[in-house]
Amino acid sequence: MYRKKRLRKWNKFIGQFYYIIIHYMIEFKIKDRRFRMMDDRTIHVRSINRGKETTREIWRQMKFTKNCNGYYIFYIKLDGVQVNLLKHRLVYLAHNPEWDIFDTNPDNIIDHINRDRSDNRIENLRNVTRRLNCLNCGRLPKPLFKNGKWVARVNRYCELQIIGEYDTQEEADRAYLEHLATLFE
Repeated sequence: MYRKKRLRKWNKFIGQFYYIIIHYMIEFKIKDRRFRMMDDRTIHVRSINRGKETTREIWRQMKFTKNCNGYYIFYIKLDGVQVNLLKHRLVYLAHNPEWDIFDTNPDNIIDHINRDRSDNRIENLRNVTRRLNCLNCGRLPKPLFKNGKWVARVNRYCELQIIGEYDTQEEADRAYLEHLATLFE
């Protein structure tokens, strides 16, 4: 992975008049295909012909479609096998080249911090475990009403932990969220 400036020049019909557009990009490779992520968050892929890269520098912009879960997805052939690539995983790989995009371990999940699946900025992505990803789902568990008090609780590692007892449901929800913030640190 490296960052570099790309300069494009072209001629007008009369005279030598040049426009220079400077793009900052990150170039990375997955198996036999090269990718570039531009500063405007578009991702380009190098063209291939009969399994080999073309001799001319032809880069095609990837056109992502939204799947039924709300993630942007792209289908591509890698080593002759068609695979689907999720955009947020490609963005995370571009910024973290040591990360394995094909690792399906439950401890290798890319989470959207603000829970917006179309927001694929690197500041919004993090590598978490499945457990922490489930805690960031955005739904609050209903606190238990017991003996005239609201009990905030969390199920962690298959053990029920009581956070505390509160007078109102809002206080119990606030305590639950504060406890979750300590888990993400």
